[in-house]
Amino acid sequence: MSKESVLIISLGLSPAVVTETVDALLEEGIDLRRVYTITTQNPDVVNKCIPLLVEEFKNNPRYREKIEFKPYSGLIPTADIKDTMDNVLFMSNLAHLMKSERGREADIYLGMAGGRKTMSAAMALLAQIYSAKAIVHVLVSPEVEEKGRIDRLMRLKEEEQEKVREMEKALHPSGEERKLVFFPVVGAFWMLDKMLKAFKGEAGVDGNTLNILKFSGLLDENGKPTESGRKLLEILDDIHVSPPVSLRNPEEKIRISPTHQGHMPKRYKEFVDRLARNPWVNEIRDKEFINSHETRICNVYPDGRIIYQYSDSSKAVKFILSTTATTKSQAEWVRKTLE
Repeated sequence: MSKESVLIISLGLSPAVVTETVDALLEEGIDLRRVYTITTQNPDVVNKCIPLLVEEFKNNPRYREKIEFKPYSGLIPTADIKDTMDNVLFMSNLAHLMKSERGREADIYLGMAGGRKTMSAAMALLAQIYSAKAIVHVLVSPEVEEKGRIDRLMRLKEEEQEKVREMEKALHPSGEERKLVFFPVVGAFWMLDKMLKAFKGEAGVDGNTLNILKFSGLLDENGKPTESGRKLLEILDDIHVSPPVSLRNPEEKIRISPTHQGHMPKRYKEFVDRLARNPWVNEIRDKEFINSHETRICNVYPDGRIIYQYSDSSKAVKFILSTTATTKSQAEWVRKTLE
């Protein structure tokens, strides 16, 4: 019995890179079962790119019977990757998706055609650490690439038959118009625990591992972490502390009492929708109304529950957020992503 295969692919403002990569992998005979997009909460990505792809995976006969599309598990809670914390959020999310699929013994393909260059760098690093099957990249001409951008695609989203045909060609260029490139991965998952011990100066690390880390520039000649080694240790520690991502879609997380919906503060729906897109929030329930002008996090509990208060400056409601955190440190980590 052959292994299942999954694609985790970075997404920017060109949804076509996802469909082009999926088409190319299927044509290679790869048994693709799940596709995750990993991306930011840029409004155009959330409100245009993801819905367009959800519709495509639902309606395309090559996809709908076979491939599960999971765009929200890889949605980090920032609009862009601007600093180290944003990059850690991205890497943590990606690492948990990879660890989850490793647990299923699936072959993991990473696609890096979309999104920021920092995403590609992070994905290349984690591909080695968590032993992806391969990194893949689809090459198309500049003309084909331009047709796959969201602004062009949105102009084609009309019911006129000619527009529909143009949309189909933009999302699914022919095999002659694209080329799939495979980058082999030498996985280092087997030495992850040893790497962490070496970075922390702990005993029990064999000479072969130490030599590999020195050759890679992560340890100096005295066996001490270099600046690159210290940065990698910080990232791996953050990933270790962070909880797994929720596999629920945002609309599945919201559990607002019907009797309360007519009494909610103004624009509460936008606030709740934003919370629901946080990949570590598992469920949102309304708790109580109070008199307050503040929007703030009120409490963080060791079991992962967070009380978040929202106000429109005239009245407020408290929400109970159940998260994927199971420890106090993980809950505090989720709190940072919500702030």
